[in-house]
Amino acid sequence: MSGKEGIENLTKQQRKFCENMALGNKKGESYLMAYPKCSKGAAPSNATKLLKMPKIKDYIKSLNEKALESCGVTNTRLIRELACIAFVNMDDFRLDWNSLIEFEKISRKNKAAIKKIKYKKNDTDHGCFEEIELELFDKMGALRELKELSGLKPKEEGSGDGVNITVNYAGVEPKKWEPPKDEQI
Repeated sequence: MSGKEGIENLTKQQRKFCENMALGNKKGESYLMAYPKCSKGAAPSNATKLLKMPKIKDYIKSLNEKALESCGVTNTRLIRELACIAFVNMDDFRLDWNSLIEFEKISRKNKAAIKKIKYKKNDTDHGCFEEIELELFDKMGALRELKELSGLKPKEEGSGDGVNITVNYAGVEPKKWEPPKDEQI
């Protein structure tokens, strides 16, 4: 459904229902706004019937697409953002094992992958040291999403979580991290 021809196939009440749905209202509320004489009890089931109609679904979809486009949200932009998350590596944030790149010098693209930053200053008998923990968004989830968007068959197992890394500036030798033998990076 596109343009005027789609709108012309809808009644005034159907258009109002679709517009309220596109604004994020619940289906029963949207139905009551479009059909004020309907009872509150019947509204959700009547709304469900409307939502099964292809012309209703298509019009709501077109309204949502216009809203996203007006905000600059495009498929290309969404894919780029997923790619930022999927292809960032911890080396993108480090100068060496114990030193992080200054935050201002991290690229905007790489910053997009950061979910949370925790900073902690510790005073001990051995001196003062800082811990900075970066939590990244779900890399595996972003890879699965990109894989699905590319048309490749997605893997069914596991959901993956964010990754945490703690950098200790006290000069204590960290254990060398090695990936599990059954995974490749």
